[in-house]
Amino acid sequence: MSLTRNIINVAILLTFILIPVFSAHANCECANKNETLFIETSFQKVAFEIEVARSEPELKKGLMFRRTLADNYGMLFVFGRPHRARFWMQNTYLSLDLLFLDMRGRIVEIIQKTTPLSEKILETSVKNVKAVLEVQGGTVDRLNLGVGDRVLHRVFKNA
Repeated sequence: MSLTRNIINVAILLTFILIPVFSAHANCECANKNETLFIETSFQKVAFEIEVARSEPELKKGLMFRRTLADNYGMLFVFGRPHRARFWMQNTYLSLDLLFLDMRGRIVEIIQKTTPLSEKILETSVKNVKAVLEVQGGTVDRLNLGVGDRVLHRVFKNA
């Protein structure tokens, strides 16, 4: 009976140890996908932790359904070829700043403080967008970011 009791105690102990570990991993949408990029202005270089969206499902979902987004956290959407980018905020509960980037990582256009859950199409006026960085709404003002500033990341072969 003592062997059975020991086995039960070990099983209970493992349950309390392993369930939180697996639950945390299962709930993380970005397990092992986070990367670091930098935004470089004329007077500062700021680090951001990002998720990179490349596949069709990742590009379509983006930051939809998220309820929070930390400062200096975002998602980098990488396109196969430069084009005029179009976004909307359907199912996106957060206000975002969108930084439109060319092949060299230069910010070529910015849309600030988007309206959450809006179905209005947000389209760039420039045609050479290689990637878009979505960050928390207000980040552009907070960090004084502007067109011409540069994003440093391996996607642009500048980091």
